[in-house]
Parts: sequence; structure tokens; C-alpha cells
Amino acid sequence: MPAGCPLGPTGRCLYPRGKVMGGSTVTNAMMYVRGHPADYDEWERLGNAGWGYRHVLPYFRKSENVQIPELRSSPYHGTEGPLPISYSPFASRLSDLFLEAAREKGIPQVDYNGQSQMGVSRIQTTTWRGERWSTNRAFLFPTKRRRNLLVRKRALVTRVLLDAAARRAVGVRYERDGASHVATAKREVVLCAGAINTPQLLLLSGVGPSHHLRELGIRVRKDLPVGQNLVDHSFFVGLPIVFNQSVAPSAREVSNDPKNYIDYITNRQGPLSNIGSLEMIYFFQAGQPVSDSAPNMEMLFLQFPPTVNFANSNVNIYQNLTGKHTSLPVLVPLRPASKGNVTLASTDIHDQPKIFPNYFGEEEDVKNAVEGLKKMLELFQTQAFQKVGTKLFDEKLPSCESYEFATDEYWACALKRFSLTIYHPCCTCRMGRKKDPSSVVDPDLRVKGINNLRVVDASVFPTMVSGHLEAPTLMVAEKSADMILNSASKGIRKPK
Repeated sequence: MPAGCPLGPTGRCLYPRGKVMGGSTVTNAMMYVRGHPADYDEWERLGNAGWGYRHVLPYFRKSENVQIPELRSSPYHGTEGPLPISYSPFASRLSDLFLEAAREKGIPQVDYNGQSQMGVSRIQTTTWRGERWSTNRAFLFPTKRRRNLLVRKRALVTRVLLDAAARRAVGVRYERDGASHVATAKREVVLCAGAINTPQLLLLSGVGPSHHLRELGIRVRKDLPVGQNLVDHSFFVGLPIVFNQSVAPSAREVSNDPKNYIDYITNRQGPLSNIGSLEMIYFFQAGQPVSDSAPNMEMLFLQFPPTVNFANSNVNIYQNLTGKHTSLPVLVPLRPASKGNVTLASTDIHDQPKIFPNYFGEEEDVKNAVEGLKKMLELFQTQAFQKVGTKLFDEKLPSCESYEFATDEYWACALKRFSLTIYHPCCTCRMGRKKDPSSVVDPDLRVKGINNLRVVDASVFPTMVSGHLEAPTLMVAEKSADMILNSASKGIRKPK
């Protein structure tokens, strides 16, 4: 059984898309988390020349305009890019308790986007003065009057047009306002539809596993492992804790107090200036990490638990927390070994593709996550948290009642049934060296065997990173821009 997830009326997991100007940066949690330098050095070791950390750091810096005073002189951060990076203006008492507990345990406070990721920190966000800063606002607004930029809204690309004889992309077919149109390309077609829709579009265009395409009667243009190797981050939400006093405002307290609205509207301050209910982040190792230096676990601290119904319980697991002072620490296994896939449901672009994330499909992911949960729980035994009467909410989760509470077996059951997607799908068109049979694009992001066709989104990641996906996806976009310019004109300078 796959991990639990929020349900719609069909009983399927929810995998929303950012179908808006700015994509998912308009709907995401605004967390700016690049991952560890070792992640990108691994990309290079896998045969992707030019993708080591020393190569990609300039592109992280290029898009960034860090507004955190103590980081503005850091060699790891940029100050001239269009995207502001800042801390949220609001921090509750819970943040202070978290930092105090970390000091008690000897956990360092770090710039997790700098030299060392392991430790605790306030969350770096894509916000400025309490406002979301999407890629639309940062990158498109300033350039919307450029003569060489045309944006077609309400358009859905249905196929990549391929010249079979020349094995090259010549344009795309798209629908708009009920009519079919063709856009031709003088130089290249660049797909940026994301880790789910890019493979869907390639498959419909005849680029993908030949056996799958033939099953649907699609002419095979190029046999490539499109849609395979899907990796996603899940996060476990079955670990609420209870305090004997208030340490952070509840959702009801925030929404019912008019002062919070006045404070935000006039000053962009107060709890409404926060990114949802997220404040602190903790990176650590547990179980058997894939790297000696990089974390394989992330802990986030929600100020108050969300209301979530799960696939296999049909009840709100937080219903008995009403009226209590609560918070929700969540675990995010950063480097899962489990891989899923994306396949077509039909030859109709309007039919949603089949997404099989395969969370905890590998037993090592379960074992590592159980160790991660136990390490998280150690924080709440510190004097810092005990002075507010912190204790674990020990009501057994539905479907796991047969196990003794807080044993490894219980946590393994709970992880599989009460983990959600954190919406970080990647790697479905992974890059790799020419003779790598598991890759779809080369290190220049060109689709193998098809000329004039590139992919520029999270689907090209060779492996998952120890971070969130907005920052590395922006880096890929910045780097690909130089690649595209250099393919048309030599001598383009790289960022310093």
C-alpha cells in the first residue's frame, strides 16, 4: 500500500500543478533550500561534466538577492539577482525553544545554503517584507515588455513536432480557446513542464520506453526511459506534540484577531507575514546516509497541525487535539532510495498521467526514517522543551493499533500510512553521459537522439538533492540559459 495522502472524491493522491504565471512558486511554501554541495558533486561523478558544486554555485548566486544582513558578504550568496531571499519577519516562542534545545544538544546553528548544511536554522524564504516573491514577480515582470518575449496564456501544448527524417524538433502543437495551433522553432524547443508533464508530453510525442508507447499505439520516435526514475520527498505528519502552555498562536487565534490583519496590511509584520506556519528547520543524519557529509533527514516545525484526512483512516487524526496547545514536527527523508514512475493513461493529453511515487518501496527508506523519528524525539526530552511540559501525543494512529506505541514496528506502520507528498517530484528525464541507459538528456540537457530539443526543469535531476526543489530548479534554468546562448553564439561570459 502506498503512503497515505490527502484524498479527493476519487480516492487518489493529490498531485497539484502550478498552472499559473510563475508556476508552483505561486503556490509553494516559499522555502529556499539548495541542498548539500555533495549532491552536485555526485551529479558530476555520475558523468555530468560541469554540474559539480563549484560549477553550479555561481548560478545559485546569480539569481539571488539575499536580504539577510549576516549573509550578504558570504561567498555562498548573491546580492544582485532578481530573487530576494529573507527570513520571515515573525517568529514565535516556539522558535526560541527550538534553538535553545538545539544548543543543549550541541547542534550548531548554520547557514544551510552555505558551507555546512547540518544543523538548525530559521528558514530562508523567497519573500521580501512579508510578501511572496514568485518567479513571475522576480523574472517575468521586469522583462514583460521585451520584444523577443511572447507569452501565450490559456494554452496547452499537446505534442512536440518532430521531423522524423532529420530526428529533430521543429515546433509544438498547442490548444488555445478551443482551437489547435502550431508554433515552429527556428532554433530549439525547450520543455519546462515539470517532472510530471514533461514526461507526459514526450511520451505522447513518441519519445519514451518503446514497449509502453506501442501498448498505446504511439509511433516510437526514440526509445528512452522517459518517466522512469521518479523520486519525490514525503513528509510524516503523525507525530503531534502537546505543551502545557501556549508557545505559538493557533490558526484560530491568528485568524480571529483583527490586530493581525492590521499589522500585516500596514507593516507586513505579525503571524500573517510567516510562510504558512513554518519557522525552523533542522538537517541531520540518521540510519545509513548516502553521504558522509550531507544530511539524509530534515525536520520542520509547524506551529499548529493542519486538518488532514487520510486514505486508510477516514478520520481526522488530530480531532482529539482540539483545545490543546500543540505543534507538529514533521520528518522529511531527503535521499530516498525508492523510485517510482510516470506513465500515460491514454493518448489524450487531457487524461491525467499515471503517477506511482512508490514511497517507502525500499525497506532501507523505512529503517532510515524510523531512526530519523527517534532522533527527532530526543529534542523534546531537553530541558528547553520540558519546561513547557512537552510530551508526545500518544494516541495510536488508525491502522497501527496492533503495534506497541513508539516501537520501531509502530513507527514503520505509521510512516507508511501517514506520510504525504511534499510536492518535490524529480528525475523523470534524468541527465547522464552518452552511454548511460538510464538517462534521457545529456549534460547539456539535450534529449538524446533528438536534435533541437532540450528539457529544463526538475525532471533532469540525475538524483534527488538534500533540499527543496525551487532553488536547484532555478539554478538549472540559469545554467541552461548560458548553454542555449552558447549554442547560438560563442563567447558568452559565465557568472562570477
